[in-house]
Amino acid sequence: MGSMIPSRKPIKCVILAAGYGKRLGKTEEVWKYLPKGLVKVQGHPALSYTLQNLENTEIPEVIIATNRLSEPLYRRYIDSLRTMKDYHLITEKFSTPDEVLGVGETLKVAIDEGEIEGSLLVLPCDNIFAYSLQDLIDSHRKKGGRDVVAVYRLEDIKALSRYAIFELSETNRIVSYENRPKMPLSNFIFILHVILSEDSVKALPDFLSNPHEKEYLRDFIGSRIPYGLYGIDVGEKWIDIGMPKGLREAQKLEWITELSKSLRI
Repeated sequence: MGSMIPSRKPIKCVILAAGYGKRLGKTEEVWKYLPKGLVKVQGHPALSYTLQNLENTEIPEVIIATNRLSEPLYRRYIDSLRTMKDYHLITEKFSTPDEVLGVGETLKVAIDEGEIEGSLLVLPCDNIFAYSLQDLIDSHRKKGGRDVVAVYRLEDIKALSRYAIFELSETNRIVSYENRPKMPLSNFIFILHVILSEDSVKALPDFLSNPHEKEYLRDFIGSRIPYGLYGIDVGEKWIDIGMPKGLREAQKLEWITELSKSLRI
């Protein structure tokens, strides 16, 4: 494949926060008061750790894609931020706790309403991590504007069958993708931190028009391997607080304690 010419348009960011927290055991009544991204981790909303990281990037605009129940709380949260970046909400109008659009459809709504035409950084609302998001952006540029995903090395081999697995070459190019494999070829899992190229942003609607797994964007990312897809290892300091076990663990981790001390947003 020939070298892709990187887009000159600013990279925007979409944070996916439209789920209803069922993995945390949330009910609709609870959800009205506590969206998952605003769950406190060591005294701070979980999303604050991601937004602090974004403060140290070139990204000028951040869109939080959410649902109608949690919109007022995220709006109040955005209004309280101390930042020079442009933060705003896009809200799903028709999803309910019993009938969600799915991650891919949520992203499409954000792309359409946010008028996103260039490369796009996509992040979840329920991860805490210590690697630099600017490193992800720099890798995207060094690879000629191609797609780049963050991967996490999962040491629990028995758990690999629950995840999407990427196999990386020595040059960090992703050479294979398996969704919930019985015999994994790698222990790098996909964690939904991804920079989509301009071409991939344009290709998403066609992918969604065909049958796909509703809750995950990972199959779309896997389909981009032939066009040049690269991985970046986030290291050991990453955790998903979207499940009770992860949330309990995050409240005790010393590296999160250190991150909390530097929160200024």
